Amino acid sequence: MTIQTIDARVTDANRLQRGVMRIAAEMGDHGPTQVRHDGNVYWFTGKTGVNVATGQSVLELATDQDARLWINKTGAEIWED
Repeated sequence: MTIQTIDARVTDANRLQRGVMRIAAEMGDHGPTQVRHDGNVYWFTGKTGVNVATGQSVLELATDQDARLWINKTGAEIWED
């Protein structure tokens, strides 16, 4: 696994654009497995899906405190939950 610094476009839980934010992502074979974003560390939960608005394949990640986000497989887009 490799750690990458990525400029990700972030959409908040109210579907409002937060802009581009720099994240650190540990990339596995199928996308991000760990992400440092906005002061938190998120881990892949095992859930996958498709973003209805964009049609992109996404992965769910969560913190120890159960904050969640969805991220596309390249790490370039995040949807906070």
